[in-house]
Order: sequence, then structure tokens, then C-alpha cells
Amino acid sequence: MSIVSIIGAGRIGAALAERARNADLPVDLITRTDGWEGLRSSEGPVLVAVRNDGLGEVVERTPEPRRRDLVFVQNGAIRERLAELGVGDADRGLVYFLVASRGGPVVGGQASIFTGRLADEVAAWFRALGLAARAVDRATFPAYEWEKHVWIAAHGVLCPALAATVGEVGTTHRTQLMELVAEWAAVGEAEWGVRTPPDELVGRLTVYSAEIQDYRPTLKAFDDRNGWFVDAAARRGLPAGVHLRLVEQADAELGAQARERYRAISRGR
Repeated sequence: MSIVSIIGAGRIGAALAERARNADLPVDLITRTDGWEGLRSSEGPVLVAVRNDGLGEVVERTPEPRRRDLVFVQNGAIRERLAELGVGDADRGLVYFLVASRGGPVVGGQASIFTGRLADEVAAWFRALGLAARAVDRATFPAYEWEKHVWIAAHGVLCPALAATVGEVGTTHRTQLMELVAEWAAVGEAEWGVRTPPDELVGRLTVYSAEIQDYRPTLKAFDDRNGWFVDAAARRGLPAGVHLRLVEQADAELGAQARERYRAISRGR
């Protein structure tokens, strides 16, 4: 098995590197300041585990011949961002586990999903770490991409708006989750061509939530998550009332900005 390089020593990157060392698997952990020179001489997958706002720096600092080995695992609608950075055809991954704090345990057992040239190799590496994973083809990936995007954005607004954990959203507040997912269904079809019935999607979302039921996500990486839904709905002339009300309930200032953003895009459509 090839050595796997991990860019990003945060919660996810550090946890994966530790599991690899414990499994006696070769791994290089690249931090903001150290390890970049090794990319010039090494081979194998390069797992990108940085925050969304660090993607540009990663692409810029990665030697051009090695950019084809990058595997991006960020949440949110990053496909447009990757295209702008010149790596729109890069390998992608959707990680279905939680590391609540740096040095904390990996929680969750649902299979992570990978696609692209190195997908089989990366999935095998994850399984060698004791983490469920599988590879899918590029035509299949958007349905999983949409599902994870909806999960992180929906719970990112519902949890703070309702003062609830993801587990409580899937049980006590399931009606509100269904209303939000139903509003977004038309956005998914218009933007990504995904047609997943809302009740079926909610069912799958709550299965993952049950594995990490005490987690409380927040409204962060707004432009790639909830902000993307605001903009996409406005561009397509689709309603966003349920979502906008929840954003205002979660964060009044951010909610006011999101509502004005929706109006401005709608007027310029």
C-alpha cells in the first residue's frame, strides 16, 4: 500500500494520522509549516483535511505534478470552488465519522465514500484503519455529495435554531427537518440534477445522526453550506422562507444578511 500524505493537522487529519501509525501504516502529516517539501519526492494519495477557506493555499503549495493526487474531503458545496482552483476533476471524499475535538476519538460507523482515480486505494486505506469506506463511480457520487451537503447545512442551522443535538433534530424536531429538506429538494434537482424524495433523504440523514446523536454543529463555512442554498434558491427563483427563518432564529444578524442576499440576487436574476 502506498504511503498516504495528509494535509492538515486538525481534528480529522491528526486522528487519521494517529490511527495509521497505530496500524503500522506509512503516513506523512503535513502541517501549515512542515512537510510540504516531501510532496515533491513522494507518491500516493494526498488527503486534504483542511478547512474550506484553506483550499486555495493547499492547491497553490502543492507541486503541480502532485495535484492529480489530491483527495478533497471537505463538507459543503465545494465543487465550484475546486473548478475555480483548476482541480475540478480532483478525487473527492465524504467522511462519515466525527472527531469532536483534537485528540478525541473517532465516532460513527457509516461508510465514508470516495470517488476518482485513487478512490479504491483510499477506501482500502480507510478500511485498514478500521474505518468503513467504499469507492463509487463519478456518476454515482453526486447523490452522496448532495446527501452529505444537506446533512451538514440542515443540522448547522437547525441545531442552533432549536437548541438541539443532531439526534434530537432527527426525533423531536423531525417535522422541521422534513420542511427544510422538502424546500431544498427543488434546489438539488435544479443545481445538481439530484432527485431524491425528501422523506427518503430524511430517513438516511437520521441514520447518520443516530451514530453521533450528541453532536451540535453550528453555522460555519457559511458560503459553502447554508449560504450556498440561499444563493442557489435566489438564482433559480425558488422559495427559501423556511431556511431563511431558521437562519434568523439561529443568528439574527446573519439571518438579516442572508435575507438581503436572497433579495438582491432575486432582483438581479
